[in-house]
Amino acid sequence: ISAVLTAALAIRLSLPFPLHPLVILLLAAVMGGIIGSLPALAKLYFKANELVTSLMLNYVFFYLGLFTISKYFADREAGTFASLKYAKTAVLPILVKGSKLHLGFFLALLLAVLFSILLYKTRFGYELRLSGSNPSFAKMVGISSSKVILLTQVLAGMVAGLGGAVEQMGMYQRFNWQESPSYAWDGVIIAILSRNNPALVPFSALFLAYIRVGADIMSRKSDVQNELVALIQALLILFVTAEAFLSGWEHRREVKESLAATDTALPAAENKLAA
Repeated sequence: ISAVLTAALAIRLSLPFPLHPLVILLLAAVMGGIIGSLPALAKLYFKANELVTSLMLNYVFFYLGLFTISKYFADREAGTFASLKYAKTAVLPILVKGSKLHLGFFLALLLAVLFSILLYKTRFGYELRLSGSNPSFAKMVGISSSKVILLTQVLAGMVAGLGGAVEQMGMYQRFNWQESPSYAWDGVIIAILSRNNPALVPFSALFLAYIRVGADIMSRKSDVQNELVALIQALLILFVTAEAFLSGWEHRREVKESLAATDTALPAAENKLAA
């Protein structure tokens, strides 16, 4: 929906560069934050799973966006579903001539650094990690899980809004998405590979892009089908989740052994004291 907002502002708004893209980025982030708060509110008031709610709302807002483009911003002479062209002042500059590497790449790196600092160097980041790993203990020490959930979803929505705006202004000259680009699922895969560490997100994303582009090249130049990348992705997710499952199982086993040892040691200590 932030990509749709970007298209509307890039078509209708008349501002000089670089003010034009800055205004669009700001408003797209605000829009993303508002939408991102909806799954959090559903979780807080109705105990709905935020991942499931987010994925379901994707369809609602995607088709609402398509309707908005086709109703108010469509180019009737394009011969296909597409919006009017964006103003040149709203396009992000290309950094390397002959490529699609644009300014949004460095914005993504900057966000990874900022969120890494937020997560590991601030009080809110500590509250976020503690609420995610041990909600009961977080509640016992006085951390408001409701506040953490809401702020986290708003921040995540703002980043998603920036992503939609950067994608449109950096990669396209008009809005022409006709089906969902499935970035939500890519985000889940990258989050799993990076183990929820923002500093590792760029490396995970580049790795995923590398194997996908490599699969396309192999399918064109050899007999290897590009569906192979789906198998590689599935294996990676299985390995990562298996490690998480086994570490949890190992932790439960150690706790069980510790409790058993404590149950054995306490009677012996009591007998010693009694003697």
